[in-house]
Amino acid sequence: MKLRIIILLLIVIVLVSLSWFKVLMAQDLDLLGDEEKRRLLEKYRKQQALGPESYYYQSPETLTKLYQDKSSQDKASKESDVVTASSTASTLLISGRMPEFRQLRPFGTELFSSPQENDPPADIASAADYVLGPGDNVIIYLWGRVEREYNLTLDREGKVFIPRVGEVIGWGLTLEQFTQRVKKQFSRAYSEFDLTLSLGKVRSIRIYVTGEVRKPGAFTVSSLTSLFNAIYMAGGPNERGSMRNIKLMRSGKPKEVVDLYNLLLAGDNSTDVRLQTGDVVFVPVAGTRVAIRGEINRSALYELKGGETALELLALAGNPTPEAHLDRVMLERISDSSEWEVLDLNLNAEKSDSIDNVTLRDGDRLTVFSIFDLKMNMAAIFGRVKHPGYYERNDSTRVSDLVRQGQLQPYDVYYERADLFRRYPDRRIEVIPINLEGILTGASNDNILLQDRDSLRIYAINEVERDKFVYIEGEVKSPGRYPLYDSMTVEDLIFLSGSFTRGAYRHQAEIARIDSLGDVSLLYVGLDDSSYKQV
Repeated sequence: MKLRIIILLLIVIVLVSLSWFKVLMAQDLDLLGDEEKRRLLEKYRKQQALGPESYYYQSPETLTKLYQDKSSQDKASKESDVVTASSTASTLLISGRMPEFRQLRPFGTELFSSPQENDPPADIASAADYVLGPGDNVIIYLWGRVEREYNLTLDREGKVFIPRVGEVIGWGLTLEQFTQRVKKQFSRAYSEFDLTLSLGKVRSIRIYVTGEVRKPGAFTVSSLTSLFNAIYMAGGPNERGSMRNIKLMRSGKPKEVVDLYNLLLAGDNSTDVRLQTGDVVFVPVAGTRVAIRGEINRSALYELKGGETALELLALAGNPTPEAHLDRVMLERISDSSEWEVLDLNLNAEKSDSIDNVTLRDGDRLTVFSIFDLKMNMAAIFGRVKHPGYYERNDSTRVSDLVRQGQLQPYDVYYERADLFRRYPDRRIEVIPINLEGILTGASNDNILLQDRDSLRIYAINEVERDKFVYIEGEVKSPGRYPLYDSMTVEDLIFLSGSFTRGAYRHQAEIARIDSLGDVSLLYVGLDDSSYKQV
């Protein structure tokens, strides 16, 4: 009995030893299956999570390498995201909850975002102003001394035939007008009667919706279809389409012009008319558009008819919220010199003596800040830079820092002077000249500290320096004015003008030169030697 127990203990010891030996010798992963590799990796991670005191097994390096590569990629991706977010945050003007202008959609597009109907509701068929046409089915109920029912359909000529009454023309008549005409016809055959008339099956018509809509094309619809129904079936105006100048064309001429803003803002559908076969609904490209965002009830792109002011835009956008800071509304617009410029507007109606109710232009962008999160520590740079706009400013930010963030264009930059516009609380604006070349070399005293709302304007060369020209007249092929290029000679000017004509006197030319005082001096240049090539 004791011998059996000893043998059993030896077997257990041998089996345990073999298991340990396998763990210790498992460095060669080729001998392990996928399931064993996965199990060993899980055991390694659990021991790592318990801490160094519980750790007793070292996972093979070749096993963890597959997972280290993926984790390294994930880490690099996260670090890249952090760097991008950090660099973006340093240049943001508006707080995160304010939408970017490029995210704004044209006002009214949400009207067409729901599922679209194919046909108008049939319950509008009883409308008295419905105009009859070929194919319409009418039902006449006659009662009194005689009771009868007539189910009639207008033929291609737009008339119906009623027994004992004769033909009655209905084409072009409203339902009410046709009812009166039928009564008159029945009174010739019957007395002491009354009748009612209703529509049965209505005819189909062919209409066209063209222009800037989401689904342009031809549509076969019932004759009950109205102008608004047609626009809705076509998906509404697209991102480029007008909401305020939709035209109904009939026989090649404008029949109705629809402004959807009346429907959207006031619920006015008085311009909705029923369509006839062959009608064309045309949606042109939108006209003047401006954008508004911030502390306003409806941030969106708005289409203007022309002449609207900033205050009218506030009303169009649903008026400011109670948190709006109307003493300083930022207007961004394209100036006459095709550069972005920024204006601070006072749209506070309580300060009507100094209100800036400017007329808006196409492309204007308004930002209404909040009284709680108005960004004050900012400076702007515009003009000949790669990244114009607003940048964050602190107490140590200088002009050179702003230039570095905006990045000058590689050409056509006027380095001798830039202008720093400084705004004061009393609405005064000071212009401070900046030597841009000195700023770049670090040898200028103009590298001053920036204050809140400073704006630096970098000029193009042609904005500051006048254009220089030379003129050539006489026996050349193309006399006239030519730009004065650097190191330009008489030979160059003659070549640009197409060279001599056959009758040209090639021995001498006369140069008239005007000095700064307006005095004219004459120079004579010989054309028969090489001297005129150096002049």
